[in-house]
Amino acid sequence: LKSTLNKIKKSPELGKPLGNKSGIDLSGCLKIYFYRKKYRVVYQNIELGRSHGLVCR
Repeated sequence: LKSTLNKIKKSPELGKPLGNKSGIDLSGCLKIYFYRKKYRVVYQNIELGRSHGLVCR
């Protein structure tokens, strides 16, 4: 998990975009799988003034 979060930190656009499916709106969120595609991180890149932050779900 730590290495995946470091990859996202270096290039936030790395994940694949999500949308609206089955009534759950995840538009603007991205997903990336890790550990042999067994787990995934769903995150959203947000701007915090001059810096950026990630919100994981």
